[in-house]
Amino acid sequence: MGKILVVDDEPDIRMLLRDQLEMEGFRVLEAGRALEAVEVARDHQPDLITMDLMLPDLDGFEAIRLLRDNALMREIPVVILSAMELGDDDTRALGPTVHLTKPFSRAELLGIIRANLCLDRSHSR
Repeated sequence: MGKILVVDDEPDIRMLLRDQLEMEGFRVLEAGRALEAVEVARDHQPDLITMDLMLPDLDGFEAIRLLRDNALMREIPVVILSAMELGDDDTRALGPTVHLTKPFSRAELLGIIRANLCLDRSHSR
């Protein structure tokens, strides 16, 4: 169905997201730090990334900028999962990026993922 990289420093949140996504047939990769997320994305080319903003090494915005600096990862859609309200100005410069404010329902999460999933990129496996 699609490969999703879940980036969050909280193992319980990663596990919850993994369980929800795997029940829908997605393959899930995980990262707990921003630099780890960039490495996993580079090595595994996910079809979408969920990104927490509060990470221990760099914030999620910086992680997204690092992803966008690499041509292979530039077009991977990123869904920011954050308790912070963000406006279009906050994400406009980050490429294909959308925001979902915590708390959110499983239906909201799956809807936004399906709407933004990119399965036909030219660099796909």
